[in-house]
Amino acid sequence: MSSQGDLFAGRAARDAGMALTEEGQEDWFTFAYIFVANLPHGWQGTGEDLRFLIREKIGPPRSVQSWGNLVMHVKRDAILIEIDTVQMKDKRSHARRTPLYRRR
Repeated sequence: MSSQGDLFAGRAARDAGMALTEEGQEDWFTFAYIFVANLPHGWQGTGEDLRFLIREKIGPPRSVQSWGNLVMHVKRDAILIEIDTVQMKDKRSHARRTPLYRRR
């Protein structure tokens, strides 16, 4: 199998998994997406920062994988652009490096 065939299969599996995290919680995704899209232009933060803000405003999603799915969507739509990496703040994140985004 070619490495490119593996890439396409991996992308298809990723997209199928992302779709599963949205099932039954379309309202949460819509509200969370709109929340990110309405952040002030120039806002800077991480996916973790978004998690804290969104959880406070609209509550958590049913699946923890939904956070990554949301970030993937807003990145694809160029609402957020990656500008750097920083350490995460949540104790459970063990200070690992994560992308820093800016609202376009």
